[in-house]
Amino acid sequence: MLTLYPLANPNSTDVSKYGISPVGGKDVAEGGDVDDDFDLFGDDDPEEVKKQQDELKQKLIREAEERQKKKLAEARSTIVMEVKPYDDDTDMGEIEKLVRVVQMDGLKWGKSQLIPVAYGLNSLQITAVIYDEKVSTEDLCEDIEKNEIIQSADVVSFQKFS
Repeated sequence: MLTLYPLANPNSTDVSKYGISPVGGKDVAEGGDVDDDFDLFGDDDPEEVKKQQDELKQKLIREAEERQKKKLAEARSTIVMEVKPYDDDTDMGEIEKLVRVVQMDGLKWGKSQLIPVAYGLNSLQITAVIYDEKVSTEDLCEDIEKNEIIQSADVVSFQKFS
């Protein structure tokens, strides 16, 4: 049988005849020993390892806190509220002032407009941007409805954005 590669014998395990040394540059037969003292990962000082672990823990804690702060800062929503008066003779400018007096941490009032409901009765539609973790829409509606000239305050639209 004719072989294309006469030096490549699949049954041979002796690689020294090809000019390759089996272990790290020196043949074992020539007196070259395998270096048992060489440690790839190195022996670390236990105090140094503990210090590195503590630094890593602190770094992970800081990163988690930063992510949490960023997440809280981004958790905002835009709401549109409809505020209805008890009577059609009620001054809607006064109602708007009463609504804007309600202040909370994480609440920012936006534009407002009068919406005709029926028979000369108008309602006030007002927008607000709230931070979800700080402001509850139920509490906001309750605070607005505490005024005597306001019949109801309802959330018409609630949109989250990040």
